[in-house]
Amino acid sequence: MKGFLKAVCLFVSVMLLVVIPSSVLAGNSQASGEGELSNNEAISSDEVLGAEVAVNSEPFLFGDYVLQYITGGVLITNYLGHGGDINVGDSWPGMGVVNIGHHAFQYYTALTGVKLSRTVTVEEEAFIGCNNLDSVTMSDEMRTIEERAFSGCSSLKSIRIPAKVTTMGEDIFLGCSDLTIYGERGSTAETYANTYGITFIPDYVAQTVSCEYRTHVQNYGWQTVVADGATSGTSGQGLRLEAIQIALKNEGLDLGVAYRTHVQNYGWQEWVYDMDPSGSSGQGLRLEAIDIYLTGSDAVNYDIYYRVHAQNFGWLDWAKNARSAGTSGYGYRLEAIQIKIVPKGSAAPGPTAIPYLYPDLARG
Repeated sequence: MKGFLKAVCLFVSVMLLVVIPSSVLAGNSQASGEGELSNNEAISSDEVLGAEVAVNSEPFLFGDYVLQYITGGVLITNYLGHGGDINVGDSWPGMGVVNIGHHAFQYYTALTGVKLSRTVTVEEEAFIGCNNLDSVTMSDEMRTIEERAFSGCSSLKSIRIPAKVTTMGEDIFLGCSDLTIYGERGSTAETYANTYGITFIPDYVAQTVSCEYRTHVQNYGWQTVVADGATSGTSGQGLRLEAIQIALKNEGLDLGVAYRTHVQNYGWQEWVYDMDPSGSSGQGLRLEAIDIYLTGSDAVNYDIYYRVHAQNFGWLDWAKNARSAGTSGYGYRLEAIQIKIVPKGSAAPGPTAIPYLYPDLARG
């Protein structure tokens, strides 16, 4: 049914072209009539909010698009291209701003990415059913996103909604189950995300938070500080980790780190914070496991991942946010560790199934 509807839309668009003046088909030259633009006329996005289709404006073909003139710009009524990644309106001189019309890209499954240059409005169900669309970049001039505009875009995992967007319709992202919205604190986008239970991350969280750490290794002592997923410790030398220090470089965010270690003969130690040592020194005792989590009001915007290299097992899977990494009940040493911080909801650095082993689990 969807394919049939798309075919009908394409047929109607082609039939409309029969009545198009040749001057329009030539490219940027425009026939006279209300709502036209000269190539030198600048129109601000404020002038086209709620714009109506210009009087006597007929649909016309422009590259891969069927357009109509509106006050201050053009309306895309249909897309006839091959899909993939497209940039809408970026190289359309003299056409003002761009509105994406109702059903303009509906069920276009070949579409994988779209950059909405100079776009002010995305109308109702404009991209509905584009289930392979995984990247949308919006113009900072965007103001309105109407009902179900991206409904059924199940591959869309993240989108940044500009602060100037003040009108958002119902169920815009219906069916986008793994979506994260980025935007400014206090924006319409944040309110919308909270209303619909969508993960929202403030723009500033996109900045990288660096995690620095070093380990105390048998026979070598304290190692050089490494960061952001690099390995601290040794591999293939049979040397135990005896202690660890962890700290963040967070560019003024309210963000810190807490951690504790499981030490031979002593078990779990007390939590320590922000570069304090956890473990032992001068006692020849191995670390067997570690828990790490983030502290501070900004901790809700990040995940901390970590994995360890354990005696006889090698590298285990990644743990995060206070989940234990290492072993219990074996008497095995930790030999190395990697730690990484990512924005909340980002993909893990690797497998996460088994970060911690104990005898009953191994037998199971």
